[in-house]
Amino acid sequence: MSATSSVTSSPPSLPTLRDRQQSQGAVINPAIAPVPHTYNNRPVLTEALDRGTVIVDRSHWTRLHFTGEDRLNFLHNQTTQDLKTRQPGQGCLTVIVTATARTIDLALTAITDDGVLLLGSPGMGDRLMQWFDRYIFPMDRVTVTDCTADTVTFSVLGSQSQSTLTSLGFASLENLNPYDHQTAVIDGMEVRAIAHSGLGRPGYTLWTDAAHATPLWEKLTALGAVPAGETDWEAWRIEDGVPKPGHELTDDYNPLEAGLWHGVSINKGCYIGQETLARLNTYDGVKQYLYGIQLSQPLEPGTKLATEGGDRAGILTSCLTTETGALGLAYIRRKIHRKIIEENGLVTASDPDGTTVTGAIADLPFPVRTNPDTHQA
Repeated sequence: MSATSSVTSSPPSLPTLRDRQQSQGAVINPAIAPVPHTYNNRPVLTEALDRGTVIVDRSHWTRLHFTGEDRLNFLHNQTTQDLKTRQPGQGCLTVIVTATARTIDLALTAITDDGVLLLGSPGMGDRLMQWFDRYIFPMDRVTVTDCTADTVTFSVLGSQSQSTLTSLGFASLENLNPYDHQTAVIDGMEVRAIAHSGLGRPGYTLWTDAAHATPLWEKLTALGAVPAGETDWEAWRIEDGVPKPGHELTDDYNPLEAGLWHGVSINKGCYIGQETLARLNTYDGVKQYLYGIQLSQPLEPGTKLATEGGDRAGILTSCLTTETGALGLAYIRRKIHRKIIEENGLVTASDPDGTTVTGAIADLPFPVRTNPDTHQA
C-alpha cells in the first residue's frame, strides 16, 4: 500500500489556541514561525526552567502515523534504529538517511498497539511522505498518513515537569525509560506523554488530537507551566547540541558525525544507509564531530573556522544571538580537535567586514560521540 496524505503537512489551524497564547503575551510573526516566537518573559522563563515547568508549542512539527501489519518491519528497514524489537509503550529516536547515510531528519517514534507515531522536524512532512512512499511496494502491508493537521504536540520541560504532569493526571511517570510513553484521559481528552523533551534536557513530549490543544494548554498553564516561544526553543536546541534539517542534518553530514548514536543501530541488520554507517564504525572513519561554540560576535552559518594557528578547523552550522552572547553549533575536524584544545579551545573566523571573530568550543549534552556497543570514541 502506498503512503497516503489526506491533509497537508502544514501546522494545524488553531485560532483559539493562538488567541489564548497572545493573551499570555505571545508575539506571533508568521515570517519567523507559525507558532509564538517569544513571550518576552525571559526572567520568569529562566526561573521556571530551573525550578519549575516550561511548555513549548510544537504544533508545527511533522506528525506521521504508520499502520498495517508491516509497519515495524518497514520503519526498521527504512531508518537507523532497531524498531522490530520495540513493544507498545516503548519508543526511540531514529534517523532517516539516504543510501549513502546522509541525514534527512531525526525523528522521535512511539510504538502503540495498532501503529507507530513519528514526530519529525517542522516543514519535513512532504519530503518524508515522498521518501517513505518510494520504498513502499505493492505487497507491503503498511500505510503512512500525515496527521500533522489533526494532532498537536507540546513539550513540557523543567525540573518540575514530571510533577506538573502528575498533577494533570498522569501516573508513575518515574517508571518510564527514555522514549517510553503512556496515555492519560484528562477530562475526556486522551493525551500521550513521551519521555523525551525534544532537547538534551529532561522533559516530555505530549501528543493529542488538535481539538484538545486549547484546553490542554490552558490546564498546563493553570498548573504553573510557563510558555516559551520558538526563539527560546532554538536557543536551547543550540545549547544542547540538537541537530536540525538544513543546518546540521544535510547531505553533507552523516548521523555519526552529528553525534546521533542514540538513534543508530549498527548490528540490527540491513537497512538504508547501514553499509556506510557500519564501515565508518568498523574502520573508525568519522572525520568530524558536532560541538557547541560560544562566539565573540555572531557569524553566518556556513562560515569556515580555523585554529588560532591558521589550520582548517571546521564549519559553523547554526548561530543565534542570545542574552549570553552568540551561540552556535559547528562541525569540528576530529584530527584537529586536540590541537584546538591545546590552544585554549579557541577557533577563529572572519566576518564579512574582515574582523577576526573568536569562538570557544565545548561539549554538549545531546550529541553522543561513543558507540554504546563498543564504548569506543
